Amino acid sequence: LRESQRTKFTTNMMDVCAQYLTVFPCSVLAGGLAFKYQGGQAMVRGWARDEFFHLRMEWIYIIVAMLAHAVVHTLLLYVVVPLFVSEEQPKTSSYREVAQENSCNWFNANPVHCLRSLHYYCHDPPHIFDYPGRSYLHRENPDIHAYYEATTFEEERSLFTEVMSRFKRNVGEGVETIHLVSEKFASSIDGGKEAVLHVSEKVAS
Repeated sequence: LRESQRTKFTTNMMDVCAQYLTVFPCSVLAGGLAFKYQGGQAMVRGWARDEFFHLRMEWIYIIVAMLAHAVVHTLLLYVVVPLFVSEEQPKTSSYREVAQENSCNWFNANPVHCLRSLHYYCHDPPHIFDYPGRSYLHRENPDIHAYYEATTFEEERSLFTEVMSRFKRNVGEGVETIHLVSEKFASSIDGGKEAVLHVSEKVAS
């Protein structure tokens, strides 16, 4: 997490690759199913130890099941799945439009470039190194192609403020819980008193 705090995938190629990689474990499952269908461990117990790896029809059935599943699985991913996925049209947004929506760009992703902007070129405001959770620090400066500026944001609180707010919230929840328990306890005591009075009245009568 220190080196890569976030990742943005512009295409679905990673997901497509993962779907194709699932062909191998699913083929193994198909081979295991063929093995169990033919008898499984009970069938193997009847074989001699020196004949376990001999060419048998059982092994051929297992290999055929694995290959058949691999072929069908691959065809489904290559032919059928694309029919249900709409092809995205390339966007024609300009660099400025995209940079106004995304804090990270080619300039502020390079810490050396940010130092040059601040100390060498003396830009005002300069490029601020982009860091997750610090996007509100960026200021717009079209002269240096810095177009992002967060107009509304929730300012990060200090550690002491965060701890105190959580402490107050936990104390409030605890007081509320104690109040509810005390009310239930008091109502149960009142109910017990009424029951005792009712029984005593019956005994007296």
